[in-house]
Amino acid sequence: DYRQYYPIIYYTKKDATGQTLIGDMNVTSPFNQARFPTAAVDSQDNLHIVFELGSNYPDVGYTKVDSEGQPLVPEMMVYNSEISERPSIGVDSNDHVHIAWAHVPNLWTQSRYLSYVKLDNNGNTLIPLKDVAAAGNFSTLNAPSMLVDSKDHLLIAYNTRYTTFPSYANMLKLDNNANQLWSAGIGQVYDLG
Repeated sequence: DYRQYYPIIYYTKKDATGQTLIGDMNVTSPFNQARFPTAAVDSQDNLHIVFELGSNYPDVGYTKVDSEGQPLVPEMMVYNSEISERPSIGVDSNDHVHIAWAHVPNLWTQSRYLSYVKLDNNGNTLIPLKDVAAAGNFSTLNAPSMLVDSKDHLLIAYNTRYTTFPSYANMLKLDNNANQLWSAGIGQVYDLG
């Protein structure tokens, strides 16, 4: 939301009928330019939020709030790099936090990776930066979306595109320590728009 000029992430709580229980509360700093949030809920109904932090060369930001929107883990930077885009988040049955994003570690080659970190429930790093997939030089890897299955395996879908269309959808399955179990190209994605 751009109410205060810079993008800020807000928390709002509504009941099943859509009635507001808690009005908008900002959960990120108005000066850090937090954008493109994704969220996951843990077993205590706490909300974990991951987002792009910054504008031109974004980093990965994270915060955790309780069910009333009060901060439990203040806004923090998960990873600082050349460019980190569109993070996705999942929480497993142990309330560990898994974060994946499209990562450009070197602006000269524009190589992109699907990068990953694992945090405990208080935002402490359990598994530091790990590249779990690559797109190659002068190609794009974007739009990761993560789910955690009943065995605490991570399922991550993402797109790749090499210099021109078409894009390809990919799926990656990782164990709970980000070791690859399998990966597959799902197929070509067409722009019907």
